[in-house]
Amino acid sequence: MAQTTFSDGESLSNVRLNVINANATDAESRLSTLESDSVFSVNSGTDITIDTTDPQNPIINYTGTAGGVTSWNTRTGDVLPIADDYAASEVTNDSDVIGAYVDDALNTLDVQLGGNTLGAKVISPTSLEDGYTLVWNNDDSEYDLVAPSVPTGGTARQALTKIDGTDYNTEFKSNWYDYSTNVEYTGVETAITSGTVYTCSIDGGTIYRFVNSTNNANGYPTEDSFYTNFDGSNLTNLIVTRG
Repeated sequence: MAQTTFSDGESLSNVRLNVINANATDAESRLSTLESDSVFSVNSGTDITIDTTDPQNPIINYTGTAGGVTSWNTRTGDVLPIADDYAASEVTNDSDVIGAYVDDALNTLDVQLGGNTLGAKVISPTSLEDGYTLVWNNDDSEYDLVAPSVPTGGTARQALTKIDGTDYNTEFKSNWYDYSTNVEYTGVETAITSGTVYTCSIDGGTIYRFVNSTNNANGYPTEDSFYTNFDGSNLTNLIVTRG
């Protein structure tokens, strides 16, 4: 507040008037400063409205559309996504395949598939039509081309047997016991140098059983076999032998 100086002998009324004038001047100065530094009004503009229901607490509202773009890839207006807007390296991958982006996930799958050759095994429609199957190998992280578990071929009375311990490695093979219990003997017996040949019939055809006249240490013939051909002296085309 402004300070006022009084002189000796000055009347009380004059003193009071000076005080009032000094206070009025100070108040006027303060009001002028306040007005110059204050906001008098808030004006509306593009997509902006002002709610002045409560003048001391006006509400500013935005009436435009939220976000969006006015142009994209040379297209303007209401832009909608189309093919080729983004590359695979720009799209986040949310699948179960490892990779931050789609191109990373595709590269992961490419490695798992062995660069489209499935573990250096080229897959052709012909091989698949022949009964081959694809089996995922977790140890090698690749697909194995597996041959049919039942091979082609085979004849009547043959059984599927394992060749060795390799998975799916099988073959059709005749069973000596099957032949020995199902043939019918015709009664024709032919003695040859090393033993006897018995003429038999099975499944409508003729076969020949040869029993060697020499026995092994266990008392069994050293050979007991079935053949398809016999010329009176020699047996050919072995079917199965006891072993």
